[in-house]
Amino acid sequence: MGELGRSIKQAGMVCAVIGLLVCGSLKMYGHVEWAGGLMVGMVGGAGYFGLIWYQLKKNRDAEPAEAVADLQGGWVERALYMGGVCAVAWFIPGINFAGVLIGLLSLHVAVFIWGLIALTKSVRKK
Repeated sequence: MGELGRSIKQAGMVCAVIGLLVCGSLKMYGHVEWAGGLMVGMVGGAGYFGLIWYQLKKNRDAEPAEAVADLQGGWVERALYMGGVCAVAWFIPGINFAGVLIGLLSLHVAVFIWGLIALTKSVRKK
């Protein structure tokens, strides 16, 4: 889990840097609504992974079957969180909703790809 944890942190940092660069360039070229939407979405995506991290930390000492059941049961909380972020973003004037959705899902995609890379590296070492 150590290498995978480092890889996830690296993916988050890369997403943050790329997100700031993209949002800065969008703002510089006059697309302020898209920049705001991306920032709201990226912060919402980071909060989503914070919820997952909290659930993992809470179940660290539990039996494996119990921990898996709790994580699988926590999908409702995470779905409500994502729905809440989308609902709030929908009613904020001057925020592009498509930018929010792209921002929410960009961290998911980056962490998934980074996890596949870390898994591939660990399998090759064995």
